[in-house]
Parts: sequence; structure tokens; C-alpha cells
Amino acid sequence: MKVQSNMANMGVMSVYHPDIEEFLEAKASDPKRLCHFNLSVMVDDAFMYAAKKGDYITLHWPAYDEVGNIENDRDKWKVSKAINAKELWDKIISKAYDNGEPGVLFYDTMNGYNPLYYTEKIRCTNPCAEYLSGTVYGQELSPSEYGGACNLGSLMIHNFVEFPFTEEACIDYVKLYDVIGIAVRMLDNIIDKNQFPDKIYENYQKTFRTIGLGVTGLADALCMLGFKYDSQEARDYVSNLMDSISWYAYKASTELAKEKGAFPGFDEKYLHNNFLNRDAKSDWGGLRDEIKKHGIRNAKLLAIAPTGTMSIVYGNNCSSGIEPIFSLSYDRKVKIGSQADDAEQTVAVEDYAYHVYKQTKYEGKEDLFHTALDISVDDHLAMLAVIAKHVDMSVSKTINIPTDYSFEDTKKVYETAWNLGIKGCTIFRPNELRPGIFNAQAKEKSKVVDEIPRGMIEDVPEGLTYRKYKIQSACGSLYLFVGVDEAEGKIYDFFTNTDGVGGCVVSTQANSRLMSAALRGGVSIEYIIEQLLKSGSCPSFQYARGQGKHLAKGKSCASAIAYKLQDLVKELEQDSDEDVELPQQEVIASEPDGDICPECGQKAIVHEGGCMCCKACGYSKCS
Repeated sequence: MKVQSNMANMGVMSVYHPDIEEFLEAKASDPKRLCHFNLSVMVDDAFMYAAKKGDYITLHWPAYDEVGNIENDRDKWKVSKAINAKELWDKIISKAYDNGEPGVLFYDTMNGYNPLYYTEKIRCTNPCAEYLSGTVYGQELSPSEYGGACNLGSLMIHNFVEFPFTEEACIDYVKLYDVIGIAVRMLDNIIDKNQFPDKIYENYQKTFRTIGLGVTGLADALCMLGFKYDSQEARDYVSNLMDSISWYAYKASTELAKEKGAFPGFDEKYLHNNFLNRDAKSDWGGLRDEIKKHGIRNAKLLAIAPTGTMSIVYGNNCSSGIEPIFSLSYDRKVKIGSQADDAEQTVAVEDYAYHVYKQTKYEGKEDLFHTALDISVDDHLAMLAVIAKHVDMSVSKTINIPTDYSFEDTKKVYETAWNLGIKGCTIFRPNELRPGIFNAQAKEKSKVVDEIPRGMIEDVPEGLTYRKYKIQSACGSLYLFVGVDEAEGKIYDFFTNTDGVGGCVVSTQANSRLMSAALRGGVSIEYIIEQLLKSGSCPSFQYARGQGKHLAKGKSCASAIAYKLQDLVKELEQDSDEDVELPQQEVIASEPDGDICPECGQKAIVHEGGCMCCKACGYSKCS
């Protein structure tokens, strides 16, 4: 077992260790035990094949040869017992299914893409699993000696988007390349400026000069560019983007080598590593020729960290790392005055891209903003696989699993990650012990709210209060009458009228009557609003706005009515204890529903990017 001894810790145990079954129970048996640790199991390809077949494996205290490989002479192993690999694999997944831990690290994949394959065997990671450590020149180093503090920096990709939410939206690659060059130089300088705790760690760092340049704000950037995070178009774009970033980082490090010299551990064997020779669009062949001639300043350059705090403070609340958008809006507690005052203020926070979008005059792009729990498990994995290909260390990414996801489907998540060549996999499945970002029950709320027999329409109750609203449409004033039972805080009836005459008037009145009938037939008001928001854009609205006319919010009479109904539902909700869910398309949960934060006490701790972070105060377990 390897232990990373930072404030936040990582415990990694080989699947072949004799104590592996006890390790899996370490947290389950006592929640207070190892409370500051993330736990992972290291598995190799041989184990995965054995688990697939149901073969037996031998648990052992491994013996290693002088370069860190497992000793071939099994007589030298300290054998413990044989165990069915499939049964052990099921135990690993079962604990992850219930508790979110352990994560799984794929030994052969990690080492297969390690640029230092010729001298280093990876056996452990830091707490967020983006920084890798292990055996160097046959010497087993502890993580404090080897990996210590991570030398990380992140490019805020959303800041490089020009003309957001337009047809001309693009990444300013000239600016991006310039910043990458500065970032590589800065991170390299830190190695020389740093005061190291011991000579062993200092020697390692100065021998290989590893840095970890990553990205944040990716999901926001995709929205601003007009891509849905979970689309194939987004993945294709991100693949090219990350290829360019990795190429230019290596290029910048090569230029530094010309100026300051290559890392002392450089060997021509470095040129044959799988990462440098992977299938990619950039001119890696030409770059390899330069590295052969001049060397390279840094052995490894790329790591994707969670960046939770950084994204809030420096990214103007951008999306974290490569994660999808957490929420379009939520409440956050901030301290005001001196610490002695201990005063707090709650402020409303909006996702960066969503805030930018609201400041524009463009409409009809709300469906770009898919949040973490709206994205399928397969799409989470697909995006991770695309990015991992272009990162020479690893990636912090959480695969969000729905509460009702089956055990067998969860097992397939890990097996798919292995098949896709992902270096490690971490899941988060909300349950009663570990609630998710949103209230799962509210998300799964039925669209039929009353137990009304199919086909039956209730009569309009007596004593309703009819609230009148004037909506400025493209064709004049539209009047919405909504019948409300004030005592129940419930909507029962609709009626509309307009200043005009003709087909639109008749159609609007007919639609309002059908909406009313649907409502009294048991269809929820939230579902009706959702459907109205999905209606198309009216040319009259577009023309009127082009003429400078002030219209109600929306792109048609239908969506204008929907927005007005949303306001009414929120008003009624304030006067009621009933939990009313509004459509995610327009109104997003305003308060995260997560674990209790030890810093601010708010129920806002969420699992993001392989770490536990507070969306209210910015606290991070990993910082």
C-alpha cells in the first residue's frame, strides 16, 4: 500500500495484496476511519482478464527486481492465498457503488503511456489522481519523497473564446499558445525557486522537472462555442483542442531546453514513449526530431486537476476542470470584514458562461447548458477518454451515476473505462448517505402529480382567484388569466385573450384551454411549462425585436406565457412548504443539496473532479 501524506491523502493498494479485502472494508466498517483519505485499488490487465473469465489469482507480497518489475520467479513471492478474481472485482465495485470508493487505477494503462517508461514504474497517485508516482531507477520512493506537492497550473479556456454564442465563436489560438509558453516557463521556474523538504525529493524533481499544466472552464468554453458538452461534435472539438495544447506545451518545453538544457534524466529512449508516438493531428513527428536534437526541459508536462477553488476565485465561477457545469446558479456564503468579525453574507452566484449568455441579446441556446446530472454516464466516459489521450499524466474527473443505476451497469462503467484506455475511474452515486448535487427525488418527480384516473378531467373548482397578467407579444398585448386556489397555492385553470383578431388569437385561446384541461387531468404545471419552453421561435418576435420593440421574455407567445407561469409558480412556492421543481431548462436549483461542509456548515459539499469541494464557501478537501 502506498500512502500520500498531504493534508488530503491517497491510499492505493494493489489488487494482489493479501490485505485487499480488509482494505475495501476500511471505511465501510468505521466512517471516521481514514476520513481524510481517498482510497483506490491498482489493477492490471491480467487481473481484468481474470475477472472477466472468473479465474483465480494469487494474493501475495510481491517481490521486485532491480528495475521495479514484479519478480518472475514466483518462488520468491510471499504467497497468501488464491481468490476468485470475479468475486474480488464484484467486491470492489460494490464498495464503490455504495460509498463512491475505492477508485480504480489501471496499472498497465498508466505505465504504458508514461513518458518515463524506461526508468519509472507508477504505483501511486496524489489525492486527486492526476499526479503519478512510484519506482525510479529501481528505488522505491515514498510519495513524500517522490511526489510531495504538485506543481500544477491551469489554462482558463473560457477566457480564450472570442465572440461567444455567435456563429463566429472561436478559440483565440494565438493568445492561447502565447499563454502556454508563459505557463510552462513559470512552472519550470518554480522547481528552481522552490525550497524542498529533503534532498531525495529535490533530486527527483530536478532530475525529471515534472510539471502539471491543465485546463479549467472547458464546459463553459464549449457552451460559448455553441457545443453541448455531451455531443460528439464537442468531443471532436475537444480532441483537437487538447492535442494542440499538449503539442504546444511540449514545444515550449523543447524551446526551454535549447535555452536552459534538457532535464538531467533525459535519454534517447524518451523519444520512443507511447505518448509522443500516439495517433494525433499535430506535427508530433517534427517535434520528436527537435527533442532528439535538443532534448526537452520537462519529462512530463500535463495533468488535469479539479480546480474547484481556482474556478470560483480566479475563473469568475467558471466550470471546474473538465467537468460539466455544476449548476447554472446557486447560493454561496462569503465572509465579510475581518476574520474576527466572523460575519457572513449569502450571495447568488451564476455560472460564468450562463452569465455571459444572459448579457447577450441572443436567444434559443438554453439547451447548450447541460449540467452534470443531465449528462449520461456514457457521455461522461467518452469525454474523459478523449481528453486522457492527450494528457501524459492523468485526469481528475468524476463519473456521475444516477441513484437508480444498477450494480451491473455500474460495473460496466469501470470495464468500459478500462477498454477505452482511461488511466483511472472514479464514480459518484448519490444515496441516502451521500446526497448528490441536486435532490434526486425532486429530479425524478412524476409529471403527473395527482392520482386521477386516465381520461378523467376534473371540473374547475369554485372560489378560484384569477390573476391577470399582461404580456407584450409581437402582435400586441396578450392577457393571461390564471385560476389559483390561494389556500392550496395550486393552479387549476388558464385563459388567454389578445388585443388582436384572427388565427393567432383563436390558436392562443384554444391552446390555453388545452393547457387547462391537461392540468385538471393530472399533468403537472412544471411539465406544461417545460413543453411551452420547447416551442419554436416565432418570426414575428424576431422581426419585432429587430425593430427595437420591447417584448416580453421569450421567443414566442407560448414561451412568454411559460416564463410568466414560472414567476407565478415561484411566488406560490414561497408561500408554501411544498417542494416544487421548475424546469431545468430555465430555472436551475438555487441551492446545492450535498454533504455538510466542515468549514461553513452549509449542506453544499459535492464530489467533483475526484475531490470533495464546497460550492458555498470554496472549501476543498484536496487543498
